[in-house]
Amino acid sequence: MSFLFPSSTITLDAALRDLAQGSPKARAAAAHALGDVEEPTEKRRAVDALLRALDDDRPEVRAEACASLGQLGDASALATLVRRLDDGAAPVRQNAAIALGSLAHPDGFAPLAQALTEGPADLRFQAATSLAEIDPARAYEPVLAALADRDPQVVAAAALSLGAIGNASAIPRLVAE
Repeated sequence: MSFLFPSSTITLDAALRDLAQGSPKARAAAAHALGDVEEPTEKRRAVDALLRALDDDRPEVRAEACASLGQLGDASALATLVRRLDDGAAPVRQNAAIALGSLAHPDGFAPLAQALTEGPADLRFQAATSLAEIDPARAYEPVLAALADRDPQVVAAAALSLGAIGNASAIPRLVAE
């Protein structure tokens, strides 16, 4: 929460309280703020609260919780974030994919690879980028295949991801697309 004030028990407690019982707007803001916690003991409390917030009835709260979990980088969130790839709300799915990329845990790769081929366009778009963050060499083939996606935004994300991967053998395919 350092973007507003130094992290402290008082501010952490306020964010945790708002996340648990505030209005939807306050819960989303609290979920966002918890992503900035740095002190290890406070971080554990924040992660636990954010994991609970992934079951919130409001998608804006779930989306912010996903983003903050990715920012905090705690691998204990992995399985819960994977489940959110199937969320009914696009921002939640997208932020879950972004968070999995940020975690860069190998167990996040297979669900994102599946999302890249089977998910809705908003998720395929983000999966193309997140896969390269987890394992660029392993991401090359599925991301290259995404150049044939029917959605132009997914194709664009795949092209950008291939550029980040940096495998020169993708150049002929990129030029052909």
